[in-house]
Amino acid sequence: RAALPQSILSAQDDARERHAQATRARQQAMDDTHRKEVEEYATYLGMDPLLDDTLLWIAEMALTAPLPTGWTEHEDTSGNIFFFNAQTGGSTYEHPLDASFKAYYQKVKTSTDTSKDSEKQ
Repeated sequence: RAALPQSILSAQDDARERHAQATRARQQAMDDTHRKEVEEYATYLGMDPLLDDTLLWIAEMALTAPLPTGWTEHEDTSGNIFFFNAQTGGSTYEHPLDASFKAYYQKVKTSTDTSKDSEKQ
């Protein structure tokens, strides 16, 4: 098999590098969008995204949490998402686990703050 001329190899390398740069740019944009979504949900959960940066994993968990058994997701006539529990007949516009994640955040935050206070002494 004959070797390709250097100009073709160079053009292929340039094309690969442009593709890699475009892929990195798309990934960064997606990461930025995802981070913004997580920060917004963190605020909803009562967190301060700047002060609680090390706890944003809780917001990410909450954001991606599956519905508990018996709950289903629906859309109302205005396009708003709500959740319905067939066993109880109850419905809510808040994810059924939001209260649990808010409480969990408070527990972890309190524990973290207590640990920091102990280290200062």
